[in-house]
Amino acid sequence: MRNCPSTADAVYPVVCGECGILHFTLEKRFKPGENRLFLNAGSVVNAVPGKAEAEFGGRKFSAVGKAAHASRPYLGENALIKLCAELDGVADSDFPKLVLRADRSKLDLELEDEHSALTLVPSLAEVDAEHAKLQCDIRFPVTMKYPEIVSCLKRGFSDTGYTLTVNDAENPLYFAPDTPFITELLNAYISVTGDRGAKPLVIGGGTYAKYLPNTVAFGCAFPGSPSTAHEVDERWRLQDILLNLKVLAKALSVLDDLP
Repeated sequence: MRNCPSTADAVYPVVCGECGILHFTLEKRFKPGENRLFLNAGSVVNAVPGKAEAEFGGRKFSAVGKAAHASRPYLGENALIKLCAELDGVADSDFPKLVLRADRSKLDLELEDEHSALTLVPSLAEVDAEHAKLQCDIRFPVTMKYPEIVSCLKRGFSDTGYTLTVNDAENPLYFAPDTPFITELLNAYISVTGDRGAKPLVIGGGTYAKYLPNTVAFGCAFPGSPSTAHEVDERWRLQDILLNLKVLAKALSVLDDLP
């Protein structure tokens, strides 16, 4: 097997492209007595927050959503957005408006190509008497680069009074679907599973493939199986584990024969 490795860090049948990833922070410090809103939401930057809580003027507010991986926010429900929609106009604070502005359409970030579309998730929030901090996750199409995304963010938040910091930025990964080692991985998957309609995928998640030369993600989640990544009680079915071993064994065999 020469110069055609794969990493078992995603889904089947085989991943030929991964969207770019950008994590950024918006932060502001308050003068003494300036802020009366207290808020907390989220646990990790790459997940849709399932819970959010706040206090303002002696009243407590809360929202419950559904956690999901930030690369597939449509599978979840953002509790932070729900909470800030309730607080906007109630709390004497600009933070709820900041969260609601972290939206594709409001930031002129409705970007997509033939493979994928940009997603934006306000995922982590912390507000106390001294400071306010919002962290967000962006996944962007494989034909784009992160500097153009950053430019849109700077324009979109320029008048908020919050400092924007890019914490992490990874450009996309993409191989043509007919690249020989991708074709062989796909055929290995098909030969074991019988899934004749399988085709290479472009995903929003980021894998170890971005850190290794000439590498793509191959497995281990199967199409149609329950996906619980970054959710409560994350788990994997025993039948999928056993089938995965067969697919990987076949893949190792065919890759070893490549020149």
